[in-house]
Amino acid sequence: MIIKTEEVMKKFEQAGAIQKGHFKLTSGVHSDTYIQCAQVMQHPEFMHSLCSELGKKFRGDDIDVIVGPAIGGIIMAHVMARVLGPWVRAIFTERENGKMTLRRSFEINQGE
Repeated sequence: MIIKTEEVMKKFEQAGAIQKGHFKLTSGVHSDTYIQCAQVMQHPEFMHSLCSELGKKFRGDDIDVIVGPAIGGIIMAHVMARVLGPWVRAIFTERENGKMTLRRSFEINQGE
């Protein structure tokens, strides 16, 4: 099943994930739109469909590890890893002293 961009945006809108206003992003950039992905991630079936579609772009690539930022990217990293194959690990980074770092004994091994 192919998910169209319009369908994705509609789901984000229905979930209340797209917010309008004035936002200062973590990068320091200002934006009039913010997408709160957590609102969509509470719908596992949609997340699986979205990640399955995204995963098609990476089929055939030699992917061993998916890394997502805590907290928001943890769910998507796990779903993507599952979609890509049983050998793909999912780990996450956490902010430490202002930088995203691997913690909790996570490692990316040589060759991964």
